[in-house]
Amino acid sequence: MLNNKRVAVVTGASGGIGKAIVNRLIEDGHFVIGLDQSETIIQFMEECGGAYEIVDISNPKAVEACFYSIISNNKRIEILVNNASIVNNISATAKMEVEKWQREINVNLNGTFYCTKLALIEMMKQRWGRIINMSSTAALGGLDRQPAYSASKAGIIGLTKNVALEYGEFGITSNAILPGLINTENVKKMPEQIKDGVIQLTPAKRLGLPEEIASLVSFLASDKASFINGAQIPVDGGAHLNPVTLARMK
Repeated sequence: MLNNKRVAVVTGASGGIGKAIVNRLIEDGHFVIGLDQSETIIQFMEECGGAYEIVDISNPKAVEACFYSIISNNKRIEILVNNASIVNNISATAKMEVEKWQREINVNLNGTFYCTKLALIEMMKQRWGRIINMSSTAALGGLDRQPAYSASKAGIIGLTKNVALEYGEFGITSNAILPGLINTENVKKMPEQIKDGVIQLTPAKRLGLPEEIASLVSFLASDKASFINGAQIPVDGGAHLNPVTLARMK
């Protein structure tokens, strides 16, 4: 166990990376509340010993009600992991449907902002907090036919840095993790030629594991990471060092 038991909120908790994060934080001894818009979160959180809230984080009023419930029941929020995200449309920028662009930005970027804003209010009272945002290496180099995803993930990096600048004096850290291609259930469904191409361009010569993302979340959430603030950390086996990445895979 890395530190004392704290209250942690994880959005997108029913996905592959989300589940790994929840399991790791519980293993570290924290009390974890998983947020998701899917009812599949219920069984998972009950089995792993955490709590849950069903919420669409793109709806600011729903997020406000959700966080009010969490604070009422737990009196505090000390760790926030903004993990929820969607890919709403695969389309070239000129052909991207406005409604689908807006939905992706609303979930990935606006949802991260709504949760962060409310968590900060509580963390400032405590003068301690950890905000860990899931961005993507797509924020650095783009992603073919996924402009909304790339833009939303780049926006998350900007938000991460602003929070670090504004709230570091309150003992709050804000950092972004930039996963590469991680071997989740959704990635397993991708065409083999795309996955093989990414692996060949990755110095580690393999895909990442959800547990590897969770390990970094665990560290950033701990007291040992108290002087890491405003960082953007790629977890991609070194793929960001290659000028040809997933952004060019079609």
